[in-house]
Amino acid sequence: MSKRDSILAAATEEFATHGFAGARVQRIADAAGANKQLIYYYFGSKTGLYEALIASGLEAIDLPALESAPGERAGARLRALVERLAAFLLEHPEITRLASQTSDPVTGPPLLGRELLARVQRLFEDVISDGQRFGYFRDDVDTPAIARHAAVLLLGYAVIEPGAEQQQPPPWVAGVVDLLSRYLAW
Repeated sequence: MSKRDSILAAATEEFATHGFAGARVQRIADAAGANKQLIYYYFGSKTGLYEALIASGLEAIDLPALESAPGERAGARLRALVERLAAFLLEHPEITRLASQTSDPVTGPPLLGRELLARVQRLFEDVISDGQRFGYFRDDVDTPAIARHAAVLLLGYAVIEPGAEQQQPPPWVAGVVDLLSRYLAW
């Protein structure tokens, strides 16, 4: 692992644990076995480090692996998407913790949560739109709104009931699928 990667790994834990305001560059440097000057050399500032961390977190989200094949039936695609997203979020609790943090929108760095929510929403929109196009789902629903609700529901469960010590997938996954399926069904 390169020194830059070591710094990003240490920063992930620091920001996920303490948030942007509570994170300390010195603790990150100590955990990474680096000095603060190297962090500033690579990232320019604490904000630059946080932005690099967010960018690397978003790169970790393998969207093609989360997508389902358009030929699958809509219900199966919806279930597969929820299960894949839940598995990803449970395997990467640091991303979930970072995504659930807030900061001052004027002075704070950009939030991972906003971008993660937008990406997950787009995945749901694709599945719902395809289901509507082929007659599997109701066409009288507001697809962007339902997709956003589905994304928020899934991310919310991953934050408040991570289920790492439970069986995989946790029970809430089936509940999310059932709720969405019932709402979208004719």
